[in-house]
Amino acid sequence: MTTSHDTSTEAVLTAVLRLTPAGDDTRLNLLTDPSAAEVVGRWIADEVRQYEPTVVAVWDDPQAAVLAHIVAREVGCVVVRVIETEGLVRLVDAPLAVGRVALLADRFTAENSLGALLGVVENHGLTTVAVAAVVDSEPLDHAVAEGRYPVIAPSRGRAA
Repeated sequence: MTTSHDTSTEAVLTAVLRLTPAGDDTRLNLLTDPSAAEVVGRWIADEVRQYEPTVVAVWDDPQAAVLAHIVAREVGCVVVRVIETEGLVRLVDAPLAVGRVALLADRFTAENSLGALLGVVENHGLTTVAVAAVVDSEPLDHAVAEGRYPVIAPSRGRAA
């Protein structure tokens, strides 16, 4: 059964609040409210679609998996997961020969969380076309300042 979801900015920000554990605005739990996760994921997909990604790249964790599934389904692209083991960052899934990548996270928590994703996809010959997160953070601020990629987050409003 397909359900319609309001993806207005106001609805998305309300959904983000529903996904934020009480007293902790630094993280989300996308697993607790599937309807809110759908609203947020569809909003990000709507914003990312204009950059025509063929791949969504995420860290390999449950929150990112939920978000990546929704965004990739809505945009019509594939997901590649990235892991870090003993300081080595690598793709879990085989990358496409050529791809346009949207980097995605519920929240980029540290500068290296975004930088490592950028590095690994570029090392595989993929081109980053957008960076998106549900919750704004300092790494996103730095990405905006660099101006290399469009940065998408509900708190920043609609992408330009």
